Amino acid sequence: MWSKEAFRAVRWSIALITFILVVLQCALHVNLLLKNRELTEKSTVRDMHNLAKAVAEQADGTFGSAENLLFGAEKIVRELGHQPEIADATKLKTELKGMQSLHGIFLSTFVVNRDGLLLSVSDRDVKPINVADRNYFITHHDRTTSVTLIENPFVSRASGIWSTTMTRGVYDSKHQFLGVVGVALRVPYFVNFYSKLDLGLDSSVVLIRADGQILARYPFIESAMTTRLDEASKELAKSGNNIGSFKAKSPFDGIDRRVVVKRLNNYPVAAVISVSQKRILEGWYETLALHVVLLCVGSLCSLGAGALLWFQLIAIEQRTAESLFDELTGLPNRRAFEHHLIQEARRALRSGRTLCLLMIDVDNFKRYNDVKGHGAGDQCLRIVASALAERINRPGDMVTRWGGEEFCCILPESDEAGALSMANSMLNAVRQQNIAHPDSAYVTISVGCALATLEELSSIAGLKERADAALYEAKRLGRDRCVVSTKTKCMENI
Repeated sequence: MWSKEAFRAVRWSIALITFILVVLQCALHVNLLLKNRELTEKSTVRDMHNLAKAVAEQADGTFGSAENLLFGAEKIVRELGHQPEIADATKLKTELKGMQSLHGIFLSTFVVNRDGLLLSVSDRDVKPINVADRNYFITHHDRTTSVTLIENPFVSRASGIWSTTMTRGVYDSKHQFLGVVGVALRVPYFVNFYSKLDLGLDSSVVLIRADGQILARYPFIESAMTTRLDEASKELAKSGNNIGSFKAKSPFDGIDRRVVVKRLNNYPVAAVISVSQKRILEGWYETLALHVVLLCVGSLCSLGAGALLWFQLIAIEQRTAESLFDELTGLPNRRAFEHHLIQEARRALRSGRTLCLLMIDVDNFKRYNDVKGHGAGDQCLRIVASALAERINRPGDMVTRWGGEEFCCILPESDEAGALSMANSMLNAVRQQNIAHPDSAYVTISVGCALATLEELSSIAGLKERADAALYEAKRLGRDRCVVSTKTKCMENI
């Protein structure tokens, strides 16, 4: 038979277990989500790496074709010697146009002589102008060996098309500067190629120089053509394996992006692939929603099961209490008395301590009930029960209703003197209630007291019989008194 403390401990244990289950479910789902997010990002970055390599290979091939064209133009200039004349412009234009026609990616090819005079442009007739102040001319003029330079993108005045220029210096066998050859590449060619890639929304492909200068971009943003991507340039500089990845906010739309940078094998150029974090995590957000639903369902099931057990225990405790307590007086009933007496007898047997039992009866209660009525009789019993219970001040002591007008009191670890003191206290407590009785001044009680022997601790039937015998002896002697039972006789104590 569980006590209130036991029921309370079990209820709070269930609450703790339910809480732990909910926390464990939360931890499990969070762990799975974090791992899933990590795998999603790794998978996307791997795909971006592959795409960046493909874009870099395509750009490498395009710049390679442009450089081959420059090699051909360089050969023509060397054949013309140290000082190509203006009269040679027509021949140059014809030769350059013939080479350029093999490739659709080029806007025009041009030649500048050693003095900075623009001699020929493949796609149009031009008046000789001097370009000696251009950066590419100064760079080539100050060198003694050929190098390929890629210039900033610009809008062609003749065609209105965005283009970027590759140039090479031309030198003779004695490393004397002969001039510059250049080719203008169509930026829309790169944009059209990148538009065919499956990028998705909020994604972009950018071709940049090693210093971060944008050469081409898809989606095309005209204002971006004069911009440098410094973060990509820095990542490119520190990437030992020519490929790197980082997170950054786009300078064009402010969207958080995952960026992959891949350096070209043969040119100081890099392919930059950027995908928005939102797009990367689209599938993950669906998984997140599913896990939230599962977590809510699991948590509700756990909380529901815990709440069900909680209220079932409360109901069981209430039913147990109802089965152990007297409805009229609120005192523990006979069933609770039997259980508690057995428990205390066993405890006394183990510890070698004493155990006393008081049997209590309301004097002449039948006469009171017949004259006053059953309602008054019930009220009398409630008052007597309350007076008896008020005298209990130790945790192990218990007053119970035995049945009818009879009560019992269990006094563990109490000797005869202590039991008599309690009995007298109860006698006085009932007298002080001044409950008028038809045959006497007030309602009184009689008490029988018995101290358990060693044998009676093993079988409590004898203890109850002796206490009951002492009670009847008290009634025989005139009521309103206590009689103590010893092993051989009952001894009055008024």
